Amino acid sequence: NKIKGKNASGITYEFPANYIESFLSTLKTSLFASSNNEIIEFLNYTTYPNIREGLKEFKSFLVSGHTKVADYILHEQFRAENKSSYQVIPIHEFVKSIAVENRHYYNAEISRIMNLFTTLLDSSDHFISLYLLYDLNDLIENKQNFSRYVSSTVIIEKLTNLGYKINTVYDAISKLIKNELIDSDVVFTDVIWKELKLPSEFNIGITLKGHYYFKKMLYRFHYYDIVVQDTPIFNDDYFARMKAIFPESSETGKRNVQQKITLVRQFLLYLRSMENKQSNQAKAVYGLFTETISESIENEIKKMPIQASLKVSL
Repeated sequence: NKIKGKNASGITYEFPANYIESFLSTLKTSLFASSNNEIIEFLNYTTYPNIREGLKEFKSFLVSGHTKVADYILHEQFRAENKSSYQVIPIHEFVKSIAVENRHYYNAEISRIMNLFTTLLDSSDHFISLYLLYDLNDLIENKQNFSRYVSSTVIIEKLTNLGYKINTVYDAISKLIKNELIDSDVVFTDVIWKELKLPSEFNIGITLKGHYYFKKMLYRFHYYDIVVQDTPIFNDDYFARMKAIFPESSETGKRNVQQKITLVRQFLLYLRSMENKQSNQAKAVYGLFTETISESIENEIKKMPIQASLKVSL
């Protein structure tokens, strides 16, 4: 028996049925090869030490409608025949596959990838989650504490003194805990999550996953390409511009790369305009994240091999 198919570019392939086993084995090797250090780093930080979570991420990648299985099969067929090296799976393909899964677009409410810029209860602010991660990450980087945990009261008071409503702060903490970017020494029940009745005091600390988001993910183009799809825009002019250039997804989930770049740039300009409106106290304490983020994203865009063509899609 043979398996026949065609990839998105129209290239046909044909191979024995037992080739799937070989493909999955080599794909596993490919994912965890040293040349794929970005994916290894992502999995180490976002799932360690929970092996089950790591397997879930791997499974999510395999079954996602955005995983280019046909292309990977063709590459593996070529590799086996020519005894070439294992393919490198780009980090943006891996993250997109697990973020979007079988949908055309990203939905922050059900995705495995958290949107740090989503708005929270009683607020249109995009930055409180960054402020929380900043404070908790600062504890471990500057060794201000023997433990990575700090009383939630300290953090809550700091943010409410900057003008945030307590319900907004609680909501931000809840979402970060749910997404495992921070953790606590308290076990939260379903009732607590549903009614948003957190204990009056508990300890919180940043996790490896939170550290990765704050130090790595926050500065990568593929993250903004994903979260821009489900972030509220509170400026009519920016909303109109972004809507006009928003790249529609094809049946295979591909979107025009040049349009994606333009959209991400507009999104970052919008975030910068909103960050400039933050209180002077908040800016004095936390600085301006969007300046360094934009610089990092522009450096990444310059290295993209697709700049010569406006028609190429990822």
